[in-house]
Amino acid sequence: RQHEQQQQQQREQERKQKQEGEASRRGRSEKAATATPKAQSRASSSNSSSGRSVDDNASSSSGGPGALARSQSLQRDDVRNALEEKLRPFMPADHVFREASRGSVPERSRAAGGGLCNRHCSRDCLKTCVAGFLMAMDIPVKSKGGSKVSLDELFETVNKAMRKFHPDRNSVKRVGLEKSMYCEEVCKDLSLLQSLMDTTNEVAFVLMYKDQPKMRVNLPLSATVGELKKRAVSEPPYDALAARPLLLRLGNMEMRDDRTLASCNVKENCIVNVVVGNAN
Repeated sequence: RQHEQQQQQQREQERKQKQEGEASRRGRSEKAATATPKAQSRASSSNSSSGRSVDDNASSSSGGPGALARSQSLQRDDVRNALEEKLRPFMPADHVFREASRGSVPERSRAAGGGLCNRHCSRDCLKTCVAGFLMAMDIPVKSKGGSKVSLDELFETVNKAMRKFHPDRNSVKRVGLEKSMYCEEVCKDLSLLQSLMDTTNEVAFVLMYKDQPKMRVNLPLSATVGELKKRAVSEPPYDALAARPLLLRLGNMEMRDDRTLASCNVKENCIVNVVVGNAN
């Protein structure tokens, strides 16, 4: 009986040890399961950090977006400088002020010699500048009235040149980066000349009638004297003269209705006298 008791105690002890062993194994398994996601997260973070480091190093070695922008900026500066050097021999060496600017703007406002005109340049100076620009770009100008080219004909040619050098027709994909930049710079200059020609083709002059206030009128030089008369009587104080025959005089010269303002030698800020009399 004593022997049986000893065996039972031994089996009970072995069962307890077995239970404790299983509990210990379960605890280690749960701990390992909890630690695995953390370890994976640390590994992922490490890989991500490593990836960013590699990308940063690659970006640094290649220059990155900032360096690319600087490179393109430098390349555009080179293209611009090359274009200006090409144009220099064809531009006016000394730009001439327009009559309205002469004496009213400082000398520093005069366009630089060898460069493009600005808004203070005279009509003839702008004409020389536009003709030189088109010649430098190898763009022929066709004259309808013989050997002398008018500003209107130059204006039409500038419009054609704008289409030729337009960025949409000279994209990077079609012509390459450098030529595309070159066409953009040419288009900028043509746009400036186009704007100056629009301004220069319109002249401001003064109408005077007896003791009435002066009337300042802006019209293109291609307008006729008849159009000027209509413009004059469309606004006060000269609207009261609408039903009366009018004459316009520039100095001692009568301005006939069918003549253009350009053919009458109308200049900016010149005075045109309004006279009531027999219309021609």
